[in-house]
Amino acid sequence: MEDKYKHMIKRTMEHIQAVQKNAVVLVTEYSDELGLSLEGATDLIEQVLAHDTSKFDQMQFGPYADFTWAKKNGQDLTEAQQEAFDNAVQCHYFDEYHHPEGMNGYAFQDRSDWIECACDLQAMAQEFGEDSARGYFEDTWIPKSKDLFEDKGRFDEICEVIRKCIDCFEDFYKVKA
Repeated sequence: MEDKYKHMIKRTMEHIQAVQKNAVVLVTEYSDELGLSLEGATDLIEQVLAHDTSKFDQMQFGPYADFTWAKKNGQDLTEAQQEAFDNAVQCHYFDEYHHPEGMNGYAFQDRSDWIECACDLQAMAQEFGEDSARGYFEDTWIPKSKDLFEDKGRFDEICEVIRKCIDCFEDFYKVKA
């Protein structure tokens, strides 16, 4: 197997494991603060057990492998690779409900999707050596996502839940403000 595929598998599985670990932290340490019932907790755990598995589908795997390998090696994608990657990302957003970009926020319905999103954002922050997802959430995620929701009250509720999750991560991982 080519090194780029091994790298893609390793990187993706480590990310999935980090998302799952973050979900376990929220469920076992902060369920009361987040208002997670037993049913909500088990729904979340069931979801994160399948987190990002669509990246292993043929439509997504090759383009994501090309992207992560190029990024690892400081290279640019070819135009064809970039187009394939952009299509794979759109497919990923559609397949994974923790991304509000899929179906313009329509699939991003459940509280467990919002909490899974927070676990994903925290895992990405951890991967890039940051202690908290707060900066990315406030500076990038919110501006990128807010226009996906016609119901601004609902969007505010989603942001409140994700912020609470980030507060919990900062407490658990002892992040200094």
